Amino acid sequence: MDLSTLQEYETEDLNGEASHRTLYEKGKAADFLTIVLQGKVQVTSGSDRFISELGPFSVMGLKVLSEDTYISDFTAVAAESCQILKIKKGSYVSALKATEISK
Repeated sequence: MDLSTLQEYETEDLNGEASHRTLYEKGKAADFLTIVLQGKVQVTSGSDRFISELGPFSVMGLKVLSEDTYISDFTAVAAESCQILKIKKGSYVSALKATEISK
């Protein structure tokens, strides 16, 4: 079963040390898109490794819905404690089909 999930990322581990949680890694396949609900995500992109921050209601990986295989062209890590909604491509496609059937 292909589930979408609400996930919380803490930037400190159990020992109180900094811990960066990778959401996307440049050059690696992903089968989900991400919506930041709370907190901040640091994104590194381009050949110059440009760094930017995304806050609440930002969307990453939207191309996963329109491509057969989505390869991330950026790296994204939780910059602070954050809450994200991870939507799997399979869940999205299933929801579309269910909507078409109910019409």
